Amino acid sequence: VCVCVCVMCVCVMCVCLRLCVHVCMLVLVCICVLFLCLFACVCIMYVSCVCLLQVGHPPLGPRTYTQEEYLAIAMAQLREVSRLFGDDGPVEIWFDGGTGPSASVVGPVVHEVVPNAVCHSCDPNFTAAGAVRWMGNEEGRMPLPSWGSGATANGGDPLGTSFEPPSSDTVLREHYWFHQNGTENSTRSTLQLVHTYLATVGRASNLILNVAPDGTGAIPSSDVTRYAEMGAAVKCLFSQPLGDSSAVNATLPMDVHGGMTFALPAPAVSSNISIVLRELQTEGQLIGNYSLMCAYASTAPTTKQLVGQEAAVTDPAWEPCVMGGLSGVMPTKYFPGIGHKRILVLTAPQSNSDTGSQRSLTHVRVQVYSHFATGTQVPTLRDISLYDWMGKVESCV
Repeated sequence: VCVCVCVMCVCVMCVCLRLCVHVCMLVLVCICVLFLCLFACVCIMYVSCVCLLQVGHPPLGPRTYTQEEYLAIAMAQLREVSRLFGDDGPVEIWFDGGTGPSASVVGPVVHEVVPNAVCHSCDPNFTAAGAVRWMGNEEGRMPLPSWGSGATANGGDPLGTSFEPPSSDTVLREHYWFHQNGTENSTRSTLQLVHTYLATVGRASNLILNVAPDGTGAIPSSDVTRYAEMGAAVKCLFSQPLGDSSAVNATLPMDVHGGMTFALPAPAVSSNISIVLRELQTEGQLIGNYSLMCAYASTAPTTKQLVGQEAAVTDPAWEPCVMGGLSGVMPTKYFPGIGHKRILVLTAPQSNSDTGSQRSLTHVRVQVYSHFATGTQVPTLRDISLYDWMGKVESCV
């Protein structure tokens, strides 16, 4: 447009003046006009493409939309996107920041278009699958104690009125949710990612780790490699099982002495054992305060009174397990609650002073001191599993 205007100016001026001696001057004038037009075009493009996108600028549309109009647009988009997942719909839908005062409008639409999806940061009645909640940080560290109930963005509330398990979201590149060139050096190490897994999944929380496509829509190869390394490391950590109660018992309900016992299929000799506890939560998270008791092959069975229990437990001889830990990741002390999955570490006790040999672990017991069961409810574990973290596992990460 600017060039056409300049050409027209030249033609008009030449025709009107009909003076060849002034051609040079006219060309100079036209060049000036051309530059002025180009400058004006650049200014217009800047205002259109940059200024209008700045925070605080008036709406780009012809008018300001009301909240009701915005919700109508957003709900139409929700229906459109949900259809792209087919008849089953998405597995999970996430309203970042929650639905707030718009819950009464959003809820029925969510129930209509994605009735079976888990709903992140929603009211618990939005879908049949229920809701999960944000746990309050983006560091990949689930607060302790960790409860599946309660809607607050932290460790939860064991007496909460709704069951909303925690979900921990964090990033591969610290701290970039979306891809940015030149941030490869911000990528978390495999060790850091494994620590993140233990501090989220190991604390009864779901882990959401971002995946950020680059400008071409592809996942950078370095990111793909790191995701694979993390998965391989976690798989490696749990590659040396010492025993799994689910191989013998479907579940482990609390017995009359207030605990759940698992007898290992063979005595275990290791100075570094991880124990994974999973609570059956079909009736909620019921186990409160508890401790781990261990029995060893070199210890003679005796009749022993467990603290806080009226009845005595005999054979095997129980003693408190010696707890290990990992600073900032796996605590050495007990926190109330077990939930979906709790990963803890046991270390070997002192060797038998009489024989000089290391004692072999034969039994593990979860001793419950408080719970939230009512009526006919019985605190129950889905399973107890133990893994040897010595040997090849030491080189997993």
